[in-house]
Amino acid sequence: MKYFIVALVPILMLCDYYLTILGFILYKRHYSRHFKFEEYELNPLFQSSIKKHKWFNLRHMASVALVTICAVFMVSGAKSIANGVEGFFFGWILVTFSAIIGKHLTNILLFLHALKHPDEISGEIYLNYRFQLRVSQYSIVGILCPFIVLLLFNQTSFIWGGVAGLIFLWLIHSCWLDKYNRKTRREGDICGKGKPAIISRFIKIFFIILGWLIVIVVLSLAMIDVLYDRHKALIILSVFGGIVIAIIAVIFFVPRGFRVITVLAFSFIISTGTLLYEELAPTYDDLKAQGKILVDEIEQYHAQNNRYPYSLDKADIILPNTRYGRWVYEAENDGGEFYLHVGDYNLDFFELWWYSTDDKWHLDE
Repeated sequence: MKYFIVALVPILMLCDYYLTILGFILYKRHYSRHFKFEEYELNPLFQSSIKKHKWFNLRHMASVALVTICAVFMVSGAKSIANGVEGFFFGWILVTFSAIIGKHLTNILLFLHALKHPDEISGEIYLNYRFQLRVSQYSIVGILCPFIVLLLFNQTSFIWGGVAGLIFLWLIHSCWLDKYNRKTRREGDICGKGKPAIISRFIKIFFIILGWLIVIVVLSLAMIDVLYDRHKALIILSVFGGIVIAIIAVIFFVPRGFRVITVLAFSFIISTGTLLYEELAPTYDDLKAQGKILVDEIEQYHAQNNRYPYSLDKADIILPNTRYGRWVYEAENDGGEFYLHVGDYNLDFFELWWYSTDDKWHLDE
């Protein structure tokens, strides 16, 4: 189920882009004769690509790859990440893009209706970019209200993430509006007088700080993982070293034209690290084989001393470390029985153990 949720992330992001192109094509066929938009695409980063019907956009693909890798990391990379953080992340992404796709589908159905019934519309209306932004921004309120009601009765991290994502979408509209106001003021447009740019700058500073806090939290959680799993320390450090280098390079050193390449390289580092982490993980059979060696040594001690050791240190038996922590040994009933296990269900989502009483392995996952 969790990998289906991960798959939804790139699917929704790709649908957002391609439904925009489809909507623009249908808009130009008839609807544009009566409602003329200054810009069909509201995001300034993709306006040119949508106008040219570019079905492959490197910048968009890079962002899809980056967010998808973060989603994969959330469900399989750092096991110390709490379910609340994971739920908040997926609520933010899935609800935000679902709301955007809902708008696209509404537009497409409206354009198709106008195409089938052209006699139902007459006249001509021009909508400038500022008014379009306000219409889109105010429509978010209609989506946000039921989520707030849901939040009153069910305070899950997923719903919190969805509400945060919709608020973020509102603030992004404000940034685009402020950018448009500054552009029209420079061009001498009398109607371009808007709110001071200080609001947009405050929003940008806020989200830059929020972004760095998220990076610091994720890095801290990754280092907590290292404490539990020293064998993957090199992988985690290399992956997050790539993150830090990419962030510094993009912000301070990389020219605008090379930022997409930098993001792609960064995505490659993350995906490689994630794949390495999964590929190098020991199987349950590997753990059982390692544990069987310990069991044989413990049984040999029992044959010589007629009881199991109270501590393996006194028996000169070394408990090896694994990706999931060190093997744990416990003697019971005054050395008459013993218990050997590895793994933590809360951290590793499994626990493997051996009871001397039934002489077999048990697995809980």
